[in-house]
Amino acid sequence: MKDCRVECLKCHPLCETCDGPNSTNCFTCNLNLGAINLGAINFDGINLGAIPNAKGCSCPHRHYYDEATKSCLRCNDLCERCILGSSPTDCTHCASAAFQILDVHNKVVECVSLCDASKYYPDGNNRICKCTLIHLMN
Repeated sequence: MKDCRVECLKCHPLCETCDGPNSTNCFTCNLNLGAINLGAINFDGINLGAIPNAKGCSCPHRHYYDEATKSCLRCNDLCERCILGSSPTDCTHCASAAFQILDVHNKVVECVSLCDASKYYPDGNNRICKCTLIHLMN
């Protein structure tokens, strides 16, 4: 008979229990990090309801997972959501009081508190900084 050994691997730091190494493999979340279960996502305290068959954990709203410190850190105040860092250029969505600077595909590249008058102008109520014609020609 062969000697069969089972090797246990560590869960992702956002997980308390899991069946794999990624944050999408969590059964329960690491509450010490403030991790939330993707099956019961809250958005600014509003329960959006469970995502059917969702498994995994994420950092709370307006936080991102920092691999170096293995913890959930707060996004920049100009961000509604962010990834990989706390800079305004790490925002994926801007906070309601911030202006969005978008790329050619209309993805947020930065959130700013004011549009830079030399390059952009505010776009009415949409909170978007649009390029000026002078900036487009340069």
